[in-house]
Amino acid sequence: MNVFILGATGYIGQAVTERLQRAGHTVTALVRDLTAAERLTAQGVAVVRGELKDTALLREAAANSEAVIQLAQPRFDFTKSFETQMQQAGSLLLEATRALLDGLGGTGKTLILTGGTGAYGNTGAHVATEETPISDKPFVRDFTAMEQLVLRSKNVRGVVVRPAIVYGRGGGPAAMQFEMGARYGRLMQIGDGANPLSWVHLDDLADLYLLLLERATPGLLVNAVNPPFVTQRQLLQTVSDRLGFGGRVTQMPAFLARRMADNNLFARTMRVSSDRARALGWTPTRPGLLEALHSPEYDRLAARLKARRARPTLLGVMQPFAVAAGVAGFVNAVLFAAASALGAFGPNVVVPASGQPIGIASVVFSTVVGVGLGGAAFALIGRALRTPFPTFAGLAGVVLLLSLATPFSISGATAGMLLTLEAMHVVAAGGAVWAARRAPRSGA
Repeated sequence: MNVFILGATGYIGQAVTERLQRAGHTVTALVRDLTAAERLTAQGVAVVRGELKDTALLREAAANSEAVIQLAQPRFDFTKSFETQMQQAGSLLLEATRALLDGLGGTGKTLILTGGTGAYGNTGAHVATEETPISDKPFVRDFTAMEQLVLRSKNVRGVVVRPAIVYGRGGGPAAMQFEMGARYGRLMQIGDGANPLSWVHLDDLADLYLLLLERATPGLLVNAVNPPFVTQRQLLQTVSDRLGFGGRVTQMPAFLARRMADNNLFARTMRVSSDRARALGWTPTRPGLLEALHSPEYDRLAARLKARRARPTLLGVMQPFAVAAGVAGFVNAVLFAAASALGAFGPNVVVPASGQPIGIASVVFSTVVGVGLGGAAFALIGRALRTPFPTFAGLAGVVLLLSLATPFSISGATAGMLLTLEAMHVVAAGGAVWAARRAPRSGA
């Protein structure tokens, strides 16, 4: 069968493409990137260059295929609003799905659409099945409409798959926890971490797509889950252990946890059943999540991340401190200028240690030097300690307290001058601590 795949270069798409090829099917892939197109061509995949928004192209490619599998997802920018991006993604995917159905219309050919068990929201004590109502939040409405469009299509064999959180081959959201832990030197859980989550191995999921392609009936909706459920805390403890942190997991601050609770995949309870898929003959055979995290693929991931943390360069450590020094210097220059305009600093005010007049240049210079020395201190502490941040933060606090006494040695200092100088010290110390939080640490 000639199968048109959208998202063939993605994490799931690569595994599905390989599985279909091994079963004797031919694959045509929608590809945006030239490098990815060349790699797929070398793999024996026919390539259609384009994007999800190219609806005329999608319609034509679907018409020229015997089946379509939609695995593509737009890229998310995690610095921007999750809900806004979900709404934009849903709108784009809905239009793409309509184009695919138009291309397949009246032929009885197959369209397999990929959803996700995240659509059920927080399942609580309930184990969700395909009959469980999905979330009614505004940003998932287009995804709901898209699924119903496929399941109710006339003269098209429409099928929807809702995979749980995918793991395997050293990738997936679990691998993102490795990356985050290595970057920040710790694993942070949301809430008490006791919430169970549903998972599915990448290669078992690829087997299910092949099974559905060959056997599914029209209008079929299936969940894809590998038992057992694994809690957020179990995941993070295992990743912590693999990274050399001894299984330690810290609690995310409450204010941040509240912001992330609704949109974070790992923050919810997600118990989902895949009995319907098993009734079709799908039998997952790969290791469960916790066992898989000790597989050679995740061994290599952990080793690479540990090596990266063990050898941070001085330049890498100093980069965030350079940013902090520039920002803190600018802020303190603004504070000084504003205080001077209000008459807090006279022309005869001098630095006690050097006897030089206090001006914008001396303010910026002392701030940049202070934050820079903080970076050098953090680098030295990082060579001695596996988790240098607590020690550095403590030392920064001591230095800040000592420095707060310095302005009182200025003869004739006014209250406005004292407050401004104290604020400058706090800005410099805050900048150094901010940089230390983001600097790479050694000793993983």
